[in-house]
Amino acid sequence: MKSLRIYGVTLIMLFALGIVLLFFTKPYAHQVVSLFQYSPPPPPPPQTMVIGDKKGTATSVLLIKPNNFKVLDDIQRTLKTKLKFIHVIRNPFDNIATKLLRNLETREMARDKSFKANNSTLLDEIITHYFNHVESAQRLHQYGKYEVLDIYAHEVISKPQENLQKLCNFLEVTNDKDYIDASSKLLYSKPSLTRHSIVWTSEQKLRVTNEMKKYPFMRPYSFDKNY
Repeated sequence: MKSLRIYGVTLIMLFALGIVLLFFTKPYAHQVVSLFQYSPPPPPPPQTMVIGDKKGTATSVLLIKPNNFKVLDDIQRTLKTKLKFIHVIRNPFDNIATKLLRNLETREMARDKSFKANNSTLLDEIITHYFNHVESAQRLHQYGKYEVLDIYAHEVISKPQENLQKLCNFLEVTNDKDYIDASSKLLYSKPSLTRHSIVWTSEQKLRVTNEMKKYPFMRPYSFDKNY
């Protein structure tokens, strides 16, 4: 794997687009021909192995337009290294429900098991937007130029060591037991099933179920699964 050395470089993270841009600065040379001039020792070996951004939603929005894949090609050509994508997948019913709760500012109220948010019109809009983003993920899989790793959120919780090792292997970086153990402690003990904190019509449940069938990476999920 190529290392990415951030040396003599201005780094700007454009979080709104999920893009990394690098502007290289060329040092001035003051050597006098045929005369001695001290040269500093070379910089230490590069240490940065992976650089990235977790703004999954912004990336999905960017890739709704197929022409924007050219942006990814430009980034890879500029960085002269491989672009890899980690696709974290959660039960769509929970993703959609969580978005509704946040939009209604009732996420904390949902901790009460008797609470159910109810806004059918807004829920329909969120379902539409959600599957637009899912289509972007599918398009990235089909594009074929970049490696994509599907990671299931419920499996990270139930089998953290195995999935963290899978992630490290994908990124071609080494790890040790201390890293795996410390990272595992950051996880929730079980998936958050927010789908039970909102009101669904039977038509909305069926719509989501039918949309899920279009995408192979959503096959593990249904409304009635406990993850």
